[in-house]
Amino acid sequence: YQWTPKHTLFGRYLLDSSRGPNPYELTKNLLTGGQLGPNGLAQSFTLGSTYLISSNIVNTLRLTGNRTATNNDGGSFISWADMGANIYAPVPHMMVLTVTGAFSIGTASQGGPAVGNFLGGNDDVSWVRGNHQLAFGVAGGHFTNNDYNKGRDTGRSSITGTITGSAMADFMTGNVAAFDQGGSNRRQEYKWYLGTYGADTWKASRNVTVNYGVRWEPYFAQV
Repeated sequence: YQWTPKHTLFGRYLLDSSRGPNPYELTKNLLTGGQLGPNGLAQSFTLGSTYLISSNIVNTLRLTGNRTATNNDGGSFISWADMGANIYAPVPHMMVLTVTGAFSIGTASQGGPAVGNFLGGNDDVSWVRGNHQLAFGVAGGHFTNNDYNKGRDTGRSSITGTITGSAMADFMTGNVAAFDQGGSNRRQEYKWYLGTYGADTWKASRNVTVNYGVRWEPYFAQV
């Protein structure tokens, strides 16, 4: 959008989604219960301003935001409690069983909902002065990540063949090598970003151009 003879604005919005059933919902085959179904949405927007301060100075401003949200789950088929085991089932009809070298049922990487956001922007000035093209700028942003990971909270059994020497024989005889169960993993994180720079493109002679500059990016720890 040409706001004034010296000032132009632009905007852009992008959206991408991926959705589908997990394989178990289609096949009802327990061996596919460890595969996740896609369920995600990604969005991105940018707003921009370009302003001609004078015939040799241009200011550009960019504001941007990105958001991704996913909720990828495996199949809902059976839990340890469904089979009569005295094991707490926080997620109905889900479990994890691994028989080394043979097969796996369920997955400990079931994730969701998970949401990541970024809001930020940058402002840059370009100044042509004699044989120099000077550039200055600053950028900043704020990242957030919230996710809720489940899988291990359903209870996870490993059968490795440590008793009979064969993992399948241990499975048939009910010899479990290890069992663990933990609480759901919830993370709420954020992080700031800041950077600033100055640079110069110097036309030292007809066939020699020198580029140099400095950039400063302080470190802010993730919280």
